[in-house]
Amino acid sequence: MSDRNSIQGDDGEAVLDAPADGEIDNTPRGDCVADLPSFDYSVTPDTRLAEVVDELQRRADLPGVILRRGREVRGVLPRAVILEYLSRPFGHELFLPRPASVLLDDLPVLVKRLSADCPIHDAAWHALKRPTDRVFDPLLVESKDVPPRLVDVHTLLLAQSR
Repeated sequence: MSDRNSIQGDDGEAVLDAPADGEIDNTPRGDCVADLPSFDYSVTPDTRLAEVVDELQRRADLPGVILRRGREVRGVLPRAVILEYLSRPFGHELFLPRPASVLLDDLPVLVKRLSADCPIHDAAWHALKRPTDRVFDPLLVESKDVPPRLVDVHTLLLAQSR
């Protein structure tokens, strides 16, 4: 008897192997950041921050949002930074009705861009060498073949520890 079960998606395809006891094993496996679970949630800089916050509330796993116009990435708003700004006095009133780019323009956040073929070990080093308050901001993974994606640093560190 196997100690793992297969969880199937709506189309019947196996999407994840899980231990038989019901605990999900979503530990990433692979050699480069392109092999890790990632997120492609992006909006134009003109999108109201309220729409971004609605999506972040719907999808608790999103580490942030990519602001881009066409193929050009303008920047990344990490979830923690958005929540930090909204928690300030009058944060909701000041930022929710305005375009997401307003927050980006106000931030000293430097996005760490990585190539999709960057080894996991190197990506972890790049993440951890950032200023302490920005260590857990998501990393932007870029490739010629797919749109830019965000990788959560927690996921990256789990992959590196394997």
